[in-house]
Amino acid sequence: MSRLLYPSMWLKTCPYCHLSPFRFEPLSLVRVTAMGKRARGEPTSARQRKLPAKHHGDQFNSSSPEGHSPLGGSLMQKWAWGVLSASTIQELAHAAYHSGCTSSDVVWLAGIGAFGQQPGNCQRDLFVRYCKDLWSPAAYKILVPMHAMNQATRANDIFHKNIDMLLPHRWLASLDNNGQLESLWRTDLLQSFWEGQSVESNPKYKANPGCKGMIPIMLHADGGQFTKRDSLMVMSMRSILTTASVADSMLLLAAIPKKARCQMSKEGYDTWDNIWEVLVWSFTAMFEGKWPTKSWDGKPLCKDDERLAGKSLCPNSGLKAVIWIISGDMEYYANELGISKYGSNIPCSWCSGDYGHDRPFTDFRDTAAWRATVVTAPASSADNPCKHAVMRIPGVIFETIYIDPSRSRPRYFPSLHWELVF
Repeated sequence: MSRLLYPSMWLKTCPYCHLSPFRFEPLSLVRVTAMGKRARGEPTSARQRKLPAKHHGDQFNSSSPEGHSPLGGSLMQKWAWGVLSASTIQELAHAAYHSGCTSSDVVWLAGIGAFGQQPGNCQRDLFVRYCKDLWSPAAYKILVPMHAMNQATRANDIFHKNIDMLLPHRWLASLDNNGQLESLWRTDLLQSFWEGQSVESNPKYKANPGCKGMIPIMLHADGGQFTKRDSLMVMSMRSILTTASVADSMLLLAAIPKKARCQMSKEGYDTWDNIWEVLVWSFTAMFEGKWPTKSWDGKPLCKDDERLAGKSLCPNSGLKAVIWIISGDMEYYANELGISKYGSNIPCSWCSGDYGHDRPFTDFRDTAAWRATVVTAPASSADNPCKHAVMRIPGVIFETIYIDPSRSRPRYFPSLHWELVF
C-alpha cells in the first residue's frame, strides 16, 4: 500500500518493528503529531527510537565467538560471509531487541548506523569494531590482462586491470607476528610430523631433505560460487597439520572470475600466468624464510618492503614453509597444470599405462608393463611431465601434485568396472 492508493490517509507502521501495518490515521493528524515531536526534540519514527542508555550494549567481547550470543554470532557470521547486508543485520537486531532480546551484542547491533537512521553507515560501524585489528596481510596489487566489456563498442576486449592478492610469504609473516601459527597451523605438531617421514619411502622428502622442520603447506585450487552464470577460480592454502575447519584455516591467495580470464599465452596475455609469476616469487620467499630483496618482476621494492628486505619472515618462531601438497581435481590438473587428461589414450601422467595392449592400465599384476614406466623424481625439468610455473617453486616436485580421492573415485571405479567386465 502507498500514498498513491490512499492520498488522504497515511499508513502507520508498528512502533517496534516498523514493518507491519495495522491501522490508518488521517494525514493531517500525523503531520501535526510529527511537528510536535520535532519541536520537543523527540524521535519521529520507529527507526529513530533509540535504546535506553542501560541497553546500549557496549560491554561485550567482540574479538571471540564466546563473547556473542547465539543470535548475535549467527548474524555476524552471515554478514561476514556476505549472506546479509549490514543494514539488514541492524534491522533484525532492532526487531530482536524489541521482541525481548537484551543480549549486549544484539543490542549493540541494533544501534549501528545511528540506530538505523543512517543505514549507509552500518557497514562502517561493523568494520570499525570488528575489522580494526585483523591479522591478515595487506593486499598486494598487480596489473594483469583481463576480459571486460568495452563500453564504447559493447564488445568483449582485453584490458589491463589491477587486482588484489594476498601473498603467501606475507601470510606467514602476519601469522607469526600475531602469534597465530601454533593455534591456526598447529606448528606444535611439526616435530611428530617430520619424525614420521622417511627419506626412503617419500620421494618428496628424498628430493628435499633440507625442508625438514618447515611447515608443510597444501596449495589448493578450485572453482568457487560467484554468480549464476559464472564462477571464481580460487587459489588458497592451509597447513596440512591444522585441526581447524576449512572455513577457518584456508587462507585466500587470489580469486578471478573464470569469464574474465584472458587465456592467450602465446601472445603474452594470460591472467593466471601473471598471477603465477607473483606466486612463484612469494612462495620462494616463504621457502627461504626471508623477505624478498627485489620485486617479482626484478624491479626495486617499494619503501615499505625495502626496509624489510633480507630480514626473517618469522622472527618470533624462526619457521619456514614448504608446499607439500598441490590439491585439486582432475579438470584443474589437466586444464591448468597441463598433465594428461583422464579421457586421453594415456590418461595417467605418472606412468605410460594406456588403453591399448602394450601397457594396459587395467593390468594389476606385479609384472604389468606400465609399472616399469612409473615416474619418479625427474632428474631435470625436461623430464618433468608438468611444465607449469609451479614447478619452479623450491621444494615442489611432480609428486607434490595430489589426486583428491573424493574427486577421483566416482570416476575411477565405474570406469575400472566397465573395463574389467566389458
